[in-house]
Amino acid sequence: ITRFPNGVNNSSENNIRGGGMPFPDPSAFHTFDEDFDFYLAADWTVTETQAGATQALAAGDGGLILLTNSAADDDINAIIGPITSFVIDPAKSFWLAARLQTSDVLETEILFGLVDTMAAFNPASGVYLYKGDGAVPLRLSIEKASAVTSAFTDSPSTGILNSPMIEVAITYNADEKVVRGWLNGSAFGIITDLTNLPLVALAPAIGIRNGEAVAKTLTVDYIMAAKQR
Repeated sequence: ITRFPNGVNNSSENNIRGGGMPFPDPSAFHTFDEDFDFYLAADWTVTETQAGATQALAAGDGGLILLTNSAADDDINAIIGPITSFVIDPAKSFWLAARLQTSDVLETEILFGLVDTMAAFNPASGVYLYKGDGAVPLRLSIEKASAVTSAFTDSPSTGILNSPMIEVAITYNADEKVVRGWLNGSAFGIITDLTNLPLVALAPAIGIRNGEAVAKTLTVDYIMAAKQR
């Protein structure tokens, strides 16, 4: 272990924050980090196909929210940030991550990322991961004005399981100009054609849609989004 008793600073010397601040400059990144120790519906825009759907905190380590859908095919239960505050810039790196678990890996759709809307579970613009109805593999997508570029997991063995929590992530390296999708720490998809990278304002979002007429759940441990300023 290397200790730095005087702190660590990532600011340049001619930056106002470089004048002795003993910790990394938090303003260098726009960060959204929701761990669900608290939940207020007013802090989100909620999409529900039926009023019977619920969003509620659940007992468990790390802070959990449980999205419980109503029992009809194609019903949606989703939450998205109240304002679109992340504007994608090809010159700025960004990182997205979530930890989640679904009650039925086959008969559900899951969508997580930065998007413009969760209405109809069909963003027109976004950078997101999607799991389709009846499918296990994840899809990484960048979408601009409904034009999509995608990359998929290479086999069902790299897909989601019913029981354990999984960690999913999206990274964009501005130097490489590459978008990557991640599942449990392993990269599964790479997008190098950035034609459909959306250069618009987006919001963090996550949600579930039923694949059959049975109530399904999505348990979420956290959502994180960060972008260079």
